[in-house]
Amino acid sequence: MKRVIVLALLALPFMAVAEPDFPTNKTEVLEPPQPVFPMVAAMLGVSGYCEVRFSVRDYGDTIKIEDAACTSPIFCDAAVNAIMKTKLKITDVEGAKYPGRRDNIMYPMNFMLNYDAQLPDDPELLSCAAGLTS
Repeated sequence: MKRVIVLALLALPFMAVAEPDFPTNKTEVLEPPQPVFPMVAAMLGVSGYCEVRFSVRDYGDTIKIEDAACTSPIFCDAAVNAIMKTKLKITDVEGAKYPGRRDNIMYPMNFMLNYDAQLPDDPELLSCAAGLTS
């Protein structure tokens, strides 16, 4: 029996694209994303990868999903839901453009059926736009 394992790339917590003229506020992860492996994907034996781009407002109280893309639409809801349940804390940095806010955070997630599963080095991602819930 295959073990179902979801690996969120916690070693590389969040990647953000900063505006060159302004520093970005500090983001602390209080509770990291804990994606749930979709049952349909497990039954089909499918592994996948997603990237979710989002903004955090109100010092961490509000998460707004900007975009999500996955190797298969099967993983879209799981990836977005995991980000929505994440707990973050924003700390203002002197000179930041917007207090209590951090934009353009990109979080990658691997959905793997077992430790031996392999994904392509440069996977083709499909937009999850139709199913975004923010």
